[in-house]
Amino acid sequence: SGRGVGMDVVRNTVNRLKGEVRVDSQPGLGTKITIRLPMTLAITRVVMLRSHGQMFAIPMGSIERIFAIDPRAVEVLGNQRVIRIQQRVVPLHRLSDVLGVKNAPAPQQQEIPIIILQCGEQTVALTADQLVEAREVVVKTMGDVLKRVHGITGATLTGDGKVVLILNPAQLFAEAGESNRAPVAASAPRHGNSRGFDVLVVDDSVSVRRMLSNLITRQGWRATTAKDGMEALETLQRAAKKPDVILLDIEMPRMDGYELTMVLRSQEVFRDLPIIMCTSRAGDKHRRKAFELGANDYLVKPYQDDELVEAIRKAVGDRQEASVS
Repeated sequence: SGRGVGMDVVRNTVNRLKGEVRVDSQPGLGTKITIRLPMTLAITRVVMLRSHGQMFAIPMGSIERIFAIDPRAVEVLGNQRVIRIQQRVVPLHRLSDVLGVKNAPAPQQQEIPIIILQCGEQTVALTADQLVEAREVVVKTMGDVLKRVHGITGATLTGDGKVVLILNPAQLFAEAGESNRAPVAASAPRHGNSRGFDVLVVDDSVSVRRMLSNLITRQGWRATTAKDGMEALETLQRAAKKPDVILLDIEMPRMDGYELTMVLRSQEVFRDLPIIMCTSRAGDKHRRKAFELGANDYLVKPYQDDELVEAIRKAVGDRQEASVS
C-alpha cells in the first residue's frame, strides 16, 4: 500500500528463518528490498498425511489430484491393488508398505483418501491412514549423514516441534533397474516346461509392465517389454527369435494394440504368433474388433494371475499343435 504495512510481517517471518531483511530507499529513484535466507532453507507447499501414527509430507509439485473413493472400488490385478481413473488402471500403494513399516494397522474407513502422483513416466495412487492438510513449510536439508537416505528429500518442523520427513515420490516409486529384459527366475519352470516361454509384454504403463514381467519370471519364463506398438515392432524386427506369445494392451501412444495386431497379421513371419489382448476395455465391440484383427485371446483387467498364466499356456500350446499338424 506504500505505507509500509506488511513489512513487519515479512521481517518477523524472515527473522524466524534466521535470515535478514534490508531496505534501501532513495528519493526519486525507488526502494530496493533485499531478503537473505540461509542456503539450507527453502519454502514449499506440501500435503501432510499420517501413516501408522507418524506424520509425513509430500510436495504438491508431485501431486496430480487428491480425492476419496469407496473401499469397494479397489480391485486386484495379480498381486497388486489397483483403482480405475478415466479408463486407466492405476496401481494403489499404502504409504506404510512403501516405507517398509511392518504390521501397520489398516483402519476401517468409509472412504479411502487417495493421492495421485506423477512419478516420471508412471502414475501411481497412494493412500494413508489420514490426509491432514496442505500447508507451506520450511524445508531443511538432511545434512551430510542422512542426505543419501532413499526417498527422503528433507524435513520440516511442525508448530509443536515434531520432525516431519518430506518424501520424494520419484525415488520411492522409481523403477530401479527396469530394463527391456527382466531377469530369468532362478527356480525351475513350473508344470514341467523344460524350455520356458519367451513373452513380449506391450503396455504403456510402467507399473503394468513390471507386474506382468514379475508374474512371467515367477513361472520360470522370460519377459521382454515395450511401451507401445511401435517399440514392440522394432523389438520384434531386431530380435534373433520370435517370442512365444505377446501380451498386448489396446490404448497406447504412437501405435495402439489394434494397429500392431493388424501389422503383424499382415506379415507372414508373424501371422501365427499368439496375441493375447490384456486391456481395461470390457465392451463387446472392443473384444469383437480384437478377434476380427487376429487376436487369440482377450482378457479384461483386472484378472487373476492363474487366468493369465493359463491363457499363455493355451495360446502357446495351440500354436505348437498347429505347427505339428
